Amino acid sequence: MDSLMARYHALCTPAKVFAVLQLLGVAGGVAKQAADGNGGAAVASLIGGGVTLWIVTWLLNLMCQHHMTWLAWVVAVGPIVLFAVLGGLAGVLAYLSSKNSKPKKH
Repeated sequence: MDSLMARYHALCTPAKVFAVLQLLGVAGGVAKQAADGNGGAAVASLIGGGVTLWIVTWLLNLMCQHHMTWLAWVVAVGPIVLFAVLGGLAGVLAYLSSKNSKPKKH
């Protein structure tokens, strides 16, 4: 466990942020699959998420080592920001659509 924590502390900040977010996502996916009674999918989620976690975290740390920290931040947090912006835009559009579809009283 000490070796794992030492490796985590040696990572750059974008890699750490991605690793924590990915770990939470993998844990949530595995828990959902297990709760649905689909053990095979839970194992697949764990393996796939773990491999993705390892590879992308390694790549992000490599970017930081080569002085591309800004790119590492974009890769680590960009999809989350994009998802939030698109989700907010979809919410605004849904609100405007429902507001315009109400029948007008004369």
